[in-house]
Amino acid sequence: MKFADYLSVFRNRRIAAVALLGFASGLPLALTSGTLQAWMTVEGIDIKTIGLFTLAGQAYVFKFLWAPLMDRYAPAGLARWTGRRRSWLLLTQGLLALGIAAMGLVGPAHALGALALLAVLVAFLSASQDIVYDAWRTDVLPAVERGAGASVMVLGYRIAMLVSGGLALWLADVWLGWRGMYLLMAVLMLGAIAATLFAPEPDAPPATPRSMEEAIIGPLKAFFARRGAFDFLLLIVLYKLGDAFAGLVDGGDGEAQLGGDHARHADQRHEERAGLSARAEDDETLQIRDRFDIRRHQHLPPALDFGTQPCAEFFG
Repeated sequence: MKFADYLSVFRNRRIAAVALLGFASGLPLALTSGTLQAWMTVEGIDIKTIGLFTLAGQAYVFKFLWAPLMDRYAPAGLARWTGRRRSWLLLTQGLLALGIAAMGLVGPAHALGALALLAVLVAFLSASQDIVYDAWRTDVLPAVERGAGASVMVLGYRIAMLVSGGLALWLADVWLGWRGMYLLMAVLMLGAIAATLFAPEPDAPPATPRSMEEAIIGPLKAFFARRGAFDFLLLIVLYKLGDAFAGLVDGGDGEAQLGGDHARHADQRHEERAGLSARAEDDETLQIRDRFDIRRHQHLPPALDFGTQPCAEFFG
């Protein structure tokens, strides 16, 4: 293959659509994890509650459970107009935009339960979008373009994570506030609909499974019938093992940092309480001193003035 032929792969509509939809796929992830946790921290939510909110991302783990449903069925009205895969993309992207906007309007300060439900819903819709996006990408790209397609997909996905992560935090801090930032992310998610409409349909769309059994069993049979299927699964497990260990190391550092911060805050609170106690004791001492001041008893006869001198020495 000549270098000009290689570059031509990146100049076609299919690859451009893969990159744009990769951005749409990566945008919601941080909004239900790191960015949301930062917002909750700023609002003073306790760490146990923030930890529970991380469970919202479990939808990405279990998305294989409803993937056959999305392969077997399609939104009837949209599917006739846009095709089976893109109809699901349009539906999930529209609902994602609404869900992200609702998260921004609710916020963690006043309706934490509603925010938790919205976070779970957004994560579920995002995982569902990933299911259909992967299926569409497999259908639309010929074999010679799948390597380039995978690379631009990761590029779009990572850019989206930067936008909804670091850039979103900066926008929330210096410009838009948390609510405005989430509304802006919802607008970006709504713009993904244009990318779906721009995306082409495959030249030869695969047949729709005729039953749920075919939708579940058929792909498994086709995969394990291939040579090296188990080796490929082992490769996937080992490939992600390093990320898992890196997460454990980062988590340990974060826990140590969190423990140090907690200890510093505890010391600070102790010092504040000690200072308040000392000031209270000083005020009480002054009151007692005023009450028993020797100068107030100078008019007393010597017989009644026997206790003033010791008091003056004690408080003076």
